[in-house]
Amino acid sequence: MPTVIVAANYDKVPLRRPRFGARGIWERDGGICQYTGRKLSPNEGNIDHVVPRSRGGKTSWDNCFLAHREVNSRQANRLPDEAGLHLRKQPAAPPALHRTGMPCVRFPP
Repeated sequence: MPTVIVAANYDKVPLRRPRFGARGIWERDGGICQYTGRKLSPNEGNIDHVVPRSRGGKTSWDNCFLAHREVNSRQANRLPDEAGLHLRKQPAAPPALHRTGMPCVRFPP
């Protein structure tokens, strides 16, 4: 007799959204600079804001993305269009994910 039973079709599994922060943005963007499309090593990237904080931009999923340090430094406190840069995709909150904590095991009927 099993000690744990997991319902395969249970639709009330709690969802979780990744935490906002440098790691969450890195995971959402896949470690890729959103200006150049280049895969970055951890020491090459940093967080950039679409609307700079000095211009009233918020630090949120919708306004932050991963950028190469040199490109971000050249952009300074300008909007991407003003700096002649183009974002590969608009930043957005990542989707909520299922959090079961256990692999799904199906038992025969």
